[in-house]
Amino acid sequence: NPPCPARAGVLAELADWGQPGNARSVRNLVQEDEWAFLEAVWRIEPRLVWIAWWSASCSSPPPDLVHPVRELRRRLAQRGVGGSAWKRLVGASSEEALALFKRGGGKALEAHLRLETLLDRALPFTGAGGEWVQRFEWRFMRGGHFTLERSSVELPSAQAARLLELGLARLAADSFETFSDDELPLVLRYWPQIVPGRRMPRWENLLIRAHAAHASAVELERSQTCHWDSGLTSAEFGGCRISALSDSYALWREGLTMRHCIGDYAERCVDDGLRVFHLQSETSRSRWTLALAPDSEDEWRVHEMRGPRNKLADADVRAVAAAWALAYAGIFPPGENGLTPLEDDEDDEDASEHCPVCDAQYCEEHLVATLELDEGVMSGCLYDEWDDRVREIQAELQQALLAERPNPEWPSEVDSLYAALLEDRANLVVEDYPEEPDAEWIIDDGAFSDAWCNLDATRLLINYLEEWLNEQPGIIANSYEISTAPGLSWAGTYFHAHDPEPIRQRFLKEFCVGPALASKPEVQS
Repeated sequence: NPPCPARAGVLAELADWGQPGNARSVRNLVQEDEWAFLEAVWRIEPRLVWIAWWSASCSSPPPDLVHPVRELRRRLAQRGVGGSAWKRLVGASSEEALALFKRGGGKALEAHLRLETLLDRALPFTGAGGEWVQRFEWRFMRGGHFTLERSSVELPSAQAARLLELGLARLAADSFETFSDDELPLVLRYWPQIVPGRRMPRWENLLIRAHAAHASAVELERSQTCHWDSGLTSAEFGGCRISALSDSYALWREGLTMRHCIGDYAERCVDDGLRVFHLQSETSRSRWTLALAPDSEDEWRVHEMRGPRNKLADADVRAVAAAWALAYAGIFPPGENGLTPLEDDEDDEDASEHCPVCDAQYCEEHLVATLELDEGVMSGCLYDEWDDRVREIQAELQQALLAERPNPEWPSEVDSLYAALLEDRANLVVEDYPEEPDAEWIIDDGAFSDAWCNLDATRLLINYLEEWLNEQPGIIANSYEISTAPGLSWAGTYFHAHDPEPIRQRFLKEFCVGPALASKPEVQS
């Protein structure tokens, strides 16, 4: 039977999120209990349907279908969207907000609107200013905070607002590149040491403190450094500046800058003959860390190549790396320099690195996720969503521990985590100020973090994600194995799909469920 006009209107408004021409894929994006609210909104203003759909994941009582727009405003208020930001969202900035939602997902939009509310003014969605705003991410954990550039630094709202304004001011003063590339990474690296409380010192003072902390760390690292011969310092090759990293301090600094674990490879460079390089594109800001290993033909092979935060390299950069491995054999032959091939040397190209949809190597267009049990989500369209979801699950479990009442709709994996944490509840739930008569019960963050690690909870959730992905229609899964040392390796899985976006949207709507239910009356009393 054809759908009613309101249902058809909602489907039309959400058509971009499903497979083109496939109404069923759109219907799968909407949970059954959301249709009435979306249809009520559509009858008043169809352009608000996408906003209502985004808001539907907010935990709330049954919607007010008599006043759906008022209900929508209430839901957005739960997400920190104030009155002025609401007016812009449904007015002048609606198209730009929708474009951000399609491009970056609900988390990016929520962070943008929260920041607009904090500063009480419109913020750019595009251009250099928009890119700067989108580097701020909103997290629900521990009452909510912002992070910057996927860092572990937790920024209270006031600090995030000050840092955002500082970046916008530096953009206006044409000094943003120095701020972004040199000053900000240094300050974020030592933030816990140089920002003692919730108040953010003046930027000039932060820089002084960060430089002092870095100098101390450098002195310690250099006192323990070791060296190896790479046969060169730097070279121009394939449109890149290639710099050899020939001591443990250089690896430490590379890992600090690129935010991955290359700093742990010093022993392998000395004992196993690995040689490590930093590749910087001459035409863009792309940068990569490349490790070469000696092979059985007295040449070099690409052992590993990763970008910032372990991002996988694309096919073009991989080609440059492979060509450099051949050229480097003429500069620094392994055999002539006493380097023996690794025991795990493999000459055959791993077929799992080819996309099963288009057969391209290291394809990103069809990649849903790359999962490694010990590393998490490494790439794909779920890369930017995974950390947020894990933090939300942690926050949901904390709420459940406080209320002693979990959500019965949780999947068994999350429910088992709650059961394990509940056994240690006496150590996790404490009074904030025990000496005061009106002290509140809160979660001890340190104890919760220790319990989370002891349960190996993140790995359990990765297993849960792997099972969930395998159940999604249209998913193609391929396993792979990467050498980490002679005789040692870790395993992972590539998940591909012809169109990853609907799977990403289902992940945002379906992976786990809402937070814990309200406290039982006896618990509240």
